[in-house]
Amino acid sequence: MSLPYSQTLRLKRICTKDEDFIKHTDDMRNYFARQGYSEKMFDESLAKVKNLDRNKLLHEERTASQPDAPPIPLITTYGTGMPNITKIMQTHWHSLLSSPILKELLPTKPTVAYRHPKNIKDDLVRARMNYPPTPTTADTQQTKRCTKYNCPTCKALRSNTTFECPHTGQTIQVNRQTDC
Repeated sequence: MSLPYSQTLRLKRICTKDEDFIKHTDDMRNYFARQGYSEKMFDESLAKVKNLDRNKLLHEERTASQPDAPPIPLITTYGTGMPNITKIMQTHWHSLLSSPILKELLPTKPTVAYRHPKNIKDDLVRARMNYPPTPTTADTQQTKRCTKYNCPTCKALRSNTTFECPHTGQTIQVNRQTDC
């Protein structure tokens, strides 16, 4: 019964006009009937929602069980040999709250979140590509020397916009930036 109730409650908040609410609840009734829900169950949840005021649903006040601020995450690197931090925090939470500074900084228990530890794959494989900077139009159509120190290939390379084939003697136009 909770799913039809929560969905009709959602419709009540979304639909500004009663005609839209009625139309969409009919569609939802058909949907829940196809999913195997009884019409009686849907009608009971619809009767509860119909009597509720939409403005009160939109401006619902927070209760004590719904804190204003979400809990602060305690992020640590996961390891198979490390102790259960959540259990330790639950056991010693009262000790942490005895400090006035910590009580102010941590109004609720932090949520423990784990990041995966660095492994050999992280050292061997890069997740992103290092793209060379976009060259200007004058630099895009010529051969250039690379930035390696004492590169033997670059000693024989000249910066040109054309290249002459040593076997055929044909002159070839360089149409992109090329290095060794």
